[in-house]
Amino acid sequence: MNHQSNSLFLLDKMKLRTKLSLPPAAKSIGHLDAIVMIGSCFSVNISKRLASLKYSVSANPFGIVFNPISISQQLIDLISHRRFKPVDLFEQNGVWHSFSHHSSFDSLHAEDMLAHINTSIEEGHQQLCKAKFLFITFGTSYYFELQKSGTVVANCHKTPSSEFTKKRAELNELIGHFSASLLALKDFNPDIQVVFSVSPVRHIKDGIVENSQSKAILNNLCHSLIEKFNFCSYFPAYEIMVDDLRDYRFYESDLIHPNEMAIEYIWDKFGHVYFNEPTRQLNAKILNVLLAAAHRPFHLKSENHQKFIKKQLEVIKELETLSGLNFEEEKSQFESQIAS
Repeated sequence: MNHQSNSLFLLDKMKLRTKLSLPPAAKSIGHLDAIVMIGSCFSVNISKRLASLKYSVSANPFGIVFNPISISQQLIDLISHRRFKPVDLFEQNGVWHSFSHHSSFDSLHAEDMLAHINTSIEEGHQQLCKAKFLFITFGTSYYFELQKSGTVVANCHKTPSSEFTKKRAELNELIGHFSASLLALKDFNPDIQVVFSVSPVRHIKDGIVENSQSKAILNNLCHSLIEKFNFCSYFPAYEIMVDDLRDYRFYESDLIHPNEMAIEYIWDKFGHVYFNEPTRQLNAKILNVLLAAAHRPFHLKSENHQKFIKKQLEVIKELETLSGLNFEEEKSQFESQIAS
């Protein structure tokens, strides 16, 4: 063995990263289980993948939110079926906003915005009522408080910073907020399981050291709540990113957000924890149908493609019978390609 081959052999044997081995969750997720996800961009990324595979998932009824105090209040608003009124909105530069909502709810017309907000709360309330799982992802311990009212906002909407006081929440403060929310949630939906995680997105605008302090508070919050409530558990999205992957090649060019490769890796870990083997097999079959539906043939009326269409329709019929899921969109795509 020459020197180069020996070096490669030794390199292959070296331990170059820390892999997280995650056990299956006590309760797995099925396609017909209602799921709610609230929190940072991580919630959006995972919920999109769940929805694409036909899971019954509702994500962020108030839009993306980062701080635990706002998330706690949003849970109370969903449970109580709160209806927002004109007084809850404010106008700035011709656009209407809500300090309780992400900018995706912004509108030029207050009436349209209220309709959007209250429809989203209605849908979120109904989904939370029947949900088997609630996933909550905390982004940062920092939050902004309106000076004139002391209200904690979910989004500042580029309102002048002079109108806010920036604070970092203390652990005991957050435990108090969430303990009340979780007790109300358990009364509202006794069968729900809550899964906490800390977002792998780096909030370095607060400062690198400050971001580490913030994430530590969030991690302690999650585990304090898990110790206190037996229907709560933890998924280590943050630890997968910073301890398992642990490399800037897994970040976008801003070095803040995980890139597609990292998200896919975390999603794979998520699946190993929350999907049992039959569910993983069903996921694979659904994915094959989705890929087949996305295929655009060169020769639509060819004999081979017509056989392919008929085969896919048979697969869909079998899947609908097996799973109880709806494949109307995919059926329609295939049926539109049947040669007359």
